[in-house]
Amino acid sequence: MRLWRFVAAALWLASQTAGQPTRALVPQQTSSADGPQQTKAVAAQQASAAPPQTPECALPCRQIALRETKCPPRDLQCICKDPDFAKAMAECVTSRCTIKESLIVKNASSIACGEPIRDYARGFVPLNDAFVILASLFVIQRFAFKIWTKMTLGTDDWMTLAALVLSLPSAVFNSHVLAPNGMGRDAWTLSFDQITTFIRFFSIEEILYFLDIAVSKLALLFFYLRIFSSTSVRRILLASIVFVGLFGVAFVIVAILQCQPVSYAWDKWNGEHQGHCLNIGAMVKSHAIISIALDFWMLAIPLRQLRHVRIDWQHKVGVALMFSVGTFVTIVSILRFRATNFTSHTTNPTRDFFEIGLWSMIEINVGIMCVCLPSLRLLLARLFPLLTSSTQRYYSKQRRTPPGAYVRALLASEKSQNAKAGSALPSQRSLTPDANQIQCEKTFPVTHMDRREEDEQQLITVKMVSSSRGLRPRFS
Repeated sequence: MRLWRFVAAALWLASQTAGQPTRALVPQQTSSADGPQQTKAVAAQQASAAPPQTPECALPCRQIALRETKCPPRDLQCICKDPDFAKAMAECVTSRCTIKESLIVKNASSIACGEPIRDYARGFVPLNDAFVILASLFVIQRFAFKIWTKMTLGTDDWMTLAALVLSLPSAVFNSHVLAPNGMGRDAWTLSFDQITTFIRFFSIEEILYFLDIAVSKLALLFFYLRIFSSTSVRRILLASIVFVGLFGVAFVIVAILQCQPVSYAWDKWNGEHQGHCLNIGAMVKSHAIISIALDFWMLAIPLRQLRHVRIDWQHKVGVALMFSVGTFVTIVSILRFRATNFTSHTTNPTRDFFEIGLWSMIEINVGIMCVCLPSLRLLLARLFPLLTSSTQRYYSKQRRTPPGAYVRALLASEKSQNAKAGSALPSQRSLTPDANQIQCEKTFPVTHMDRREEDEQQLITVKMVSSSRGLRPRFS
């Protein structure tokens, strides 16, 4: 409604200078905290954006709207604030003018009423650059640590790298295309070419976003697949991988073909082209809902297995917190979902698409960083031993226990109990069984592994060993 209040003011000016160029009425003062510098910036932008003449289609609307208001015809301040006049002007201009002409009228009216140019993206470029740098550093440390410790790179590592690579074009577009072409600003302060360029590259980023989200989820699922050995869990993970892959491919295809012809996605805003599109708002919301549901599902898989691990609650809490780092990206996804409340038929796309673009950028980079957190923990544990988890501190006390599995720690405990009872292990004494005795000997397979590999496996307390006493965690 405020938009058409300013439209009314512009038409009042047009009636005073019909056929003459419209002058930019720059406010001498501004309520902005930036003071004189902000006033100069607003003046320069408004002067450059001022149209040479108010469109003729809107001139008759003034007389029509004046019938609905009590404001004097020459009272500019009253006209700018009167809702009845604004409503009448909105209906008239919408019915008589094209979208481009309406934007020209809006630009003139904002100048007439001294409305400063709104720019919601002043800190967007530094924030975008900071997030992409952080995400890159996380991926670099992941690969550097594994190369340094001579660990084998797995599918999850390559998926993480792919997610980073896919995020880089979006980061470049954000800083060097979308921001210079008006992201976060009102469309009527921009040129028509800027609006078209913005929507075109925003559509490309939408495709990259759908692909990047799927790849980052696959990276985490392949990480789970590498550390879980239970057949039933691996089947669940494989099914989840297939679903996420199809989920990503489906939405990428829908995003590419959302409009027919494809170019109609960025040309339709001006109403001068023919074509048809899907309900883009519904597409974005449905993707967000499925993505959030997948986040909770992927969190439930390891936490469900943790119930069967026979360790004390302190260890369980530590492991649960480690798996729960993925909730950070879930929180961001929920915040992004709140920004999906927009319409695909908006006449102010550069402003209305700002929040969804901002949260999409944050979600992608936070997702990449969350996938890399386990390797970061390992690196910190190597560099700062005091930061090692409680699980590792427990095993560090087992000085005589060879590096490797939790089973070997159990065997060491049994040996200690046998020693306290005054008995020796079967392999350490000569047996002369009595004829009336039954001798039973147990053999345990012991698998040694390199310390570098053990560090990563001790990070996740998920593999199970079946025994007569139930399920026990095995770190191997």
